[in-house]
Amino acid sequence: MAFSLKNDGEWDKEILADILMNSVLIITFIVAFWKQQWIWVVGCILASFILLIPLALHRYRNDLIPWPVDVLIATICLLNMGGVLLNAYYTIPFYHEITQLMVSILVAFIAFAFVYILDRYWDGLNMNLYAMVYVVVVTTMAAMVVFEAIKYIGVFGMRSTSVEMMLLSMFVGTIGAVIMGLFCLILVNKGDFDPIFQVMGEELNERIIDKKTKEKRESSTTQTNKKNKKK
Repeated sequence: MAFSLKNDGEWDKEILADILMNSVLIITFIVAFWKQQWIWVVGCILASFILLIPLALHRYRNDLIPWPVDVLIATICLLNMGGVLLNAYYTIPFYHEITQLMVSILVAFIAFAFVYILDRYWDGLNMNLYAMVYVVVVTTMAAMVVFEAIKYIGVFGMRSTSVEMMLLSMFVGTIGAVIMGLFCLILVNKGDFDPIFQVMGEELNERIIDKKTKEKRESSTTQTNKKNKKK
């Protein structure tokens, strides 16, 4: 596949999102090397190898992961890099809350996508769209609790120093979950959500959902045949 920034005369959002991700990785590597944060340097090197695998296979477009997810991940990585390596968490007001809001939006977006894909392709789930939003909000709130526990340990360099700070982060995370849940609901009603996650949904259906359904049906058929033979 030839490399091109345009697809059918329009800018290829998937490739642009991948370029953004690689740019954030390069910036993070430079800042980490300048600050002599060697764990971050090693992390950037490992991430670069992962990102170069599709290029080695001459696949210049990442169709599996939708471009909005790539953009959100790149934005969060950039914010976290600035917060940890450049001490923005401690010097810029509400910087931590903005980062937390973006994380919750990403979690809610992915959670809604998985619930929606399951509802669409799996016969075992039939859920109302408003119920999906509720599940997404609750799931994101639970994820925020886990993130706060991780931050309390100080794994990512930013520690929660008070109960008030933890509660504020979880409150901001809940707001982000509600905003993204309602936004996804609007996208579904407009018919704009399906094209974004079409490739991911088809891949999950082919490799996991439909495969498991066929195995279950084959197992059920085999058991039925054995019972009939015994009779």
